Amino acid sequence: MSQLNDGLAGEVSRDCQWCHASKPYAGRNNKVFRGEKVGPMVITARAIQLAKEYIKLCKGIQSKPKSSKKWEPPDIGWLKINTDGAFSMEEYQGGAGVVIRDDQGKASVIAWELCPNESALLAEVWAIRLGLQLASRGSNIILETD
Repeated sequence: MSQLNDGLAGEVSRDCQWCHASKPYAGRNNKVFRGEKVGPMVITARAIQLAKEYIKLCKGIQSKPKSSKKWEPPDIGWLKINTDGAFSMEEYQGGAGVVIRDDQGKASVIAWELCPNESALLAEVWAIRLGLQLASRGSNIILETD
């Protein structure tokens, strides 16, 4: 907890509230559904570690305004994977969607699934993972996500 008092608190509260807020629920769920006994210090330490990882990953990333650019097919012999993830705080549920198209724009795979996660960012990562799993091995791949 002293790490929060040493300057990380501002970064956590500003950039990563979801990490700090969701860990108690994850710990509670592990206790209720798995019988694990995890104390508040362990849960707090996990939340701090997640916050540090999130902040480290986000340094240097700049938001780009959404463009109205039309989808373009990949070059001949390539596949394009488009992914999207979403998260509902009200339902505490995430979802991931994937469309894989060939150079003619023909969809070869359309898939979605609910995903157990704790944020919109993790839902996006889940969607990317799903898209890469569904892509043909040995294919030339372009990955597009928002």
